[in-house]
Amino acid sequence: METARAAQPTTAVRGLVPSRPVWERGAAVLAGVSWPTAAVDAAIRRLVHEPDPVRIVRVAEIGLALDRIAECREPLRRAVAAARSGPAARAAFGLLCAADVASGRWSEAGRLAEEGLALCGPGASPVGASLQLTQAFVAAAHGDEVRTRALVDAAANGAGVPGFASPVDEGQRVLALVALGRADAEGAYRHATAVTPPGRPGAPGSTARRLSMDLVDAAVRVGRGDEARRHVQAMRDVPLHAVSARFAMLTAASAALVAGPGAAELFEQALANPDAERWPFDQARIQLAYGEHLRRQRRAGATRVVLGVALETFQRLGAQPWAAKARQELRASGLTVGHPVAPGTAAALTPDERAVATLAATGLTNKEIAGRLMVSHHTVAARLYQVFPKLGVGSRAALRNAMLVLDGDAARRDGALVGIA
Repeated sequence: METARAAQPTTAVRGLVPSRPVWERGAAVLAGVSWPTAAVDAAIRRLVHEPDPVRIVRVAEIGLALDRIAECREPLRRAVAAARSGPAARAAFGLLCAADVASGRWSEAGRLAEEGLALCGPGASPVGASLQLTQAFVAAAHGDEVRTRALVDAAANGAGVPGFASPVDEGQRVLALVALGRADAEGAYRHATAVTPPGRPGAPGSTARRLSMDLVDAAVRVGRGDEARRHVQAMRDVPLHAVSARFAMLTAASAALVAGPGAAELFEQALANPDAERWPFDQARIQLAYGEHLRRQRRAGATRVVLGVALETFQRLGAQPWAAKARQELRASGLTVGHPVAPGTAAALTPDERAVATLAATGLTNKEIAGRLMVSHHTVAARLYQVFPKLGVGSRAALRNAMLVLDGDAARRDGALVGIA
């Protein structure tokens, strides 16, 4: 599926008023409108030198609806610092939290949400509800169901904006995530379909659009394959002007979930999205689903590589239910998580594999490694695919330990040779 980014006219950006909930403003502005990507690209680039917090907020609202909110993070930080009170500051807090959630800065998002709620003060407010839902999403991903439900209830009861169903819908999306995390597919399906029926992925920036893959995943797991396929087809039918890079990635992954034995190519397509690393939680969830598929196809080596990378991301984010799922799949593939490196394994690595493994063990991403070695990121992934099974590891965290063992073995061997000489 070709990726296209929607954009909006400058007049629409100017016309936004920062008084409605952030999740509604972006969706309302984008609904049914087609704009060239260059317009939004230029607007976001200009934020680097934009001093006006209100203008920063207005462009960032478009970025939120287009899944490009992370690109507005630094200007939003300036907006928060420049306007510590008033509607612009409150809206900037909500948008900045959304940017941190999208990019995996969950601890920072939680801290900002607390600060923003203090700024909102007592009483109900749309921005306050959005900040509580940010906290609820992080709690859900961490597996804290009690806190999640309390925050969802507070947001739904406190929004107090007649005519807006979004706080309730956003709460359902968060509860669907909780259910998926604890393998309650029926519950996830119920929460997802409370937002939108299968076959209606919603407008850009809407809650329905954001939970599309959750709905497909839940429908497949409860045996509602026809509904899952109908929703995937509707996702594929979304006009290109209304497709963000993230939605294109989730659409390919959702198509893979209903594709059966031929799913690998679609999973690869989703993960090959050049912007995939901007949404680490989404990327890791796709890797987890891909790993499940590879294990069912009895491709143990590939399974361990893909699941190992997903596990590392989940651990870094603190997404414990999802990390547990990845560990379970790794064990089902026959890998003992944390298996020690066998003696003599260093000699089994080719020079190219060792170069990639050494850099990966330092924490560099595939793209960063590719830049250092002047190869493609696909080449890096292929070499790691060979390295992980050789070392008996399933994650980059374990790779670091494995490389320390190998380096220690090499040093001892070299020392012995010097002694012999």
